Amino acid sequence: MITQLKTTLLAVIILFGDSPDGFAQDLVTASEAYKSGDYATALKEWRLLAEQGNSEAQFRLSWMYYDGTGVVQDKVYAHMWVNLAAANAATLEYHDIVREVIAFSSRNRFAREMTPSQIEKAMDLARECVKKEYKGC
Repeated sequence: MITQLKTTLLAVIILFGDSPDGFAQDLVTASEAYKSGDYATALKEWRLLAEQGNSEAQFRLSWMYYDGTGVVQDKVYAHMWVNLAAANAATLEYHDIVREVIAFSSRNRFAREMTPSQIEKAMDLARECVKKEYKGC
């Protein structure tokens, strides 16, 4: 029963993901680039998708900033991107509760390593990013 539920959930995510058709391939391209150590390509692809509101790309960017992989480590931007990812996962047409919970959990992890002023700055950046429709964040 659980295996069937997982299979069904995976099929729904693949068929009705939070992005138009090209996004899925771009996510694959970015993930493959990241795995091969081509962080510049991964960053470019995920940023383009993140600017289109793709929560998976926003989540991936958050971890790049958190770890400092391919970018200068910046926990403020990590928190901003993961907060946006969680918010977008919560508003998906099919409400991806798993993605939302993982993003919020990551956001809380990041916050434990930040000062209150850093968290406030990250929240301000996230609000500004939404106002700009994710462009130039």
